Amino acid sequence: MPQENEAAIAAEDASIGGDVFVSVEMSRSKWVVGLNTRLTDKIALHTIACGDVDALLVPIERARTKLAVAATSSPTVIVCYEAGYEGFWLKRRLGAQGMRVVVIDPASLLVDRRAKRAKTDRIDARGMVRSLMAFARGEQQVLSEVRVPTVEQDDARRILRERQRLVKERTAHTNRIKGPLKTQGSWTSIHAPRVLPCGWTRS
Repeated sequence: MPQENEAAIAAEDASIGGDVFVSVEMSRSKWVVGLNTRLTDKIALHTIACGDVDALLVPIERARTKLAVAATSSPTVIVCYEAGYEGFWLKRRLGAQGMRVVVIDPASLLVDRRAKRAKTDRIDARGMVRSLMAFARGEQQVLSEVRVPTVEQDDARRILRERQRLVKERTAHTNRIKGPLKTQGSWTSIHAPRVLPCGWTRS
């Protein structure tokens, strides 16, 4: 599976380029969408509700239509967003519609560390569009693309995370019980049951 995923990404990298560049700056209440096409230098901004993919597609399709009138080939769209709590569902959703989606490592975006820098969603959305355009031109140093796991790999990681959470919870309960016992002079050892991942059995 990992080899197949790497091969798919390598194929995408070989065909990078585009006519419509889109960034999605995500927060828990709203998304700020930055959009630029090769017909203009201006980066348009749109604010939509969090998770509203239909609203996200409206300005993208509008830009596609304008470009289709001016060109004979079908316009290509590249969308980017930062990896975070949203996961990778948006990449899969937009990728299924033929769009190239770049999931960015947030720590990789270049900023001027010495300059005073305002931090807003609108500024970040514009900055991501500029970085995405440079990345599409072959300037690989402007950002790092996250290697997105397959659905199967994501599911496997979820099982491991759930086990880690259960082990941590078990330890907390054990320590909570040991504390009052020790204050009463009881040193009885408490052996908590071992937490096994789903599908595992004891030997």
